[in-house]
Amino acid sequence: MRRKAQRADGGDAPDVRTGHAGGRPARPRCVLLLEDEPRPAALSRALVGEVLAEHYGARRHGAAPGGVGPADEVALLVCELVANAVRHGGGPVEIVLEPGTDRLRIEVADRTALLAPVERPHRPDLPGGHGLRIVAEVADRWGTVPRGAGKAVWIEIDAARLSGPGTAPRPGSVGPDLA
Repeated sequence: MRRKAQRADGGDAPDVRTGHAGGRPARPRCVLLLEDEPRPAALSRALVGEVLAEHYGARRHGAAPGGVGPADEVALLVCELVANAVRHGGGPVEIVLEPGTDRLRIEVADRTALLAPVERPHRPDLPGGHGLRIVAEVADRWGTVPRGAGKAVWIEIDAARLSGPGTAPRPGSVGPDLA
């Protein structure tokens, strides 16, 4: 039986594996509505974990001895995008994952066209202002696209990073899960 995401209003959300309510076959696209969800980052992390495991065989390692793997890095990126949507974008609207043979694309849509501020000059010794710097450093590509009255911030991760020999934990990579 396929696990379905549940919308806040109780209706069926798209099946996290196919992107369609009822689990009908489709191209690999997953959409999860995040409006009014009390824990959008946790839901997004769970969806990312399922997609990474199913499409790339990548599993999250968390703070296990030996470091973190690419799946942990993707979870960190998603948390940063969702946190920015909550703090600067009027709340997240949805997360879209498009796994492909060459790359994984993830979009987090919010309610404002404004991009989260990047602190200048960068002060690594102070909290805040690091999210988009982390995104730029860890993602293979990233950017924004207009989406209705708001925008979507997207990232792309090359599939070779997710399904190749580097799927084992890498000591010294981005860091443990920030749940």
